[in-house]
Order: sequence, then C-alpha cells, then structure tokens
Amino acid sequence: MSGFIGGAIGSAVGAFVNGIKLGGTFGLFTRTAITAAAGGTAAMLGGGNFANGALSAAFTYLFNEALEAIARVAQKYVYSDRWLKSKAVGMGRKDDPKCNIFVHDVIVEAGYPAPIVEGRPARAGEWYQGKVKGWRILASTETPKPGDIAASWNSWGFLPFIPSGHVGIVVAGISNGVLSPGINVFQVNLETVSSSSRVNPSGIIVQNDWAFRPNQNDIRFLRYVGK
Repeated sequence: MSGFIGGAIGSAVGAFVNGIKLGGTFGLFTRTAITAAAGGTAAMLGGGNFANGALSAAFTYLFNEALEAIARVAQKYVYSDRWLKSKAVGMGRKDDPKCNIFVHDVIVEAGYPAPIVEGRPARAGEWYQGKVKGWRILASTETPKPGDIAASWNSWGFLPFIPSGHVGIVVAGISNGVLSPGINVFQVNLETVSSSSRVNPSGIIVQNDWAFRPNQNDIRFLRYVGK
C-alpha cells in the first residue's frame, strides 16, 4: 500500500514539476525543492524518514535534470558550424578536431561543471579512461540515457601517451520504421550528437547512430553523478 501511495505522489508531483517553466537557478531550485518535499512525504507515508526521502528525491531529480538539460542543449546545435575544424573556438585551436570542445561547451551551457582535465577541456580518450571528475563509467549492464557521454579511445601510434578518439552526447532520436507493409511507425532510438571530422565541412555538428552501431564495442558511456 505504501508503495502505491509513494508511486501516486511521485507521478502527480512529477507532472506538476515538469509544468514549472521557470528558467535559471531559481527554476531549478524551485523544482528540486518541490520534488524533495514530495520525496520526504512519500517516505513518511511509507514508514520511513522524511529527511532521507527528501534528500534521495532531490539528488535523483538533479541527476535526471542534468542529463535532460545536456541532451536538449546538444540537439539544438545539430548542423551548427560553430565547432568546425577550420575555426579556433574557445580553447580549441584552428585545424584541430573539436568533438571534446563541443561536449565541454554543451555541458557548461547546460549549467553544469566544466569537464576539465589538467586545466583544459577533457579529451575524448580522457573521457574514455574515466578521468573526468563528476562522471562515472557505466557498467556493461547499464543502459545509456539521453545526456550521457559516449567516448572511444584511439591512441595515436606514434604518440600513444596522448589519449585521442571521439566523444559525443547521447540523445533520443526518432526514426520511421515499417511495422508491416503499408503501416509505418515511429521508433525512438538512442543516438549521439557530436562534432564530426568525417563529414564535410569537417567538424559540423551531426546527430547519428555513432556509438550504437552493430559490432561497435569500443565505446564507453559515462553519466554525471555530481561534483
């Protein structure tokens, strides 16, 4: 019975919180506070501790909010030429690939700590190695979510100590599938958004199935877990 009550409260509050359109820090604080109060109330009704329930609900909401915000920001830049290889962008030098700069800039714009390693945006290989503070590598049994980071590591043969590769942001993609002849259905798939050096112009932002292709086993996914 307590589980039913807690679930009902969670569903009702979730719908209410999602309807709060306040932006910025105040909006995030308001939504988190309401979620925390609901989590504490549900815990009490279930015979638990209000403070523990509130804290757990707040942390869960903030992590999910982080993932959703990162994915939203990434998708708005699809087809953008801001991170072209031919441009100097932020800490990204002209003629250098900028997949890591794109990921860095999106995370910062979404309002979360910059993914920095040794005073600069984390490289793809450093994401792959799990060197970015506040992000953990998902276990093979975990399913990636929109807002997670996908990374591969292709060390340079002549400079193996420099971790290179590719990195992008997991998002939800919609494709048009065929259920049966004459019946089309929309399917939701996981895809990534990234600055790709394999398209023209090099570095344009694309959304595609990289990281989720068949037999693509050299990918690691990471999730934001807080500072």
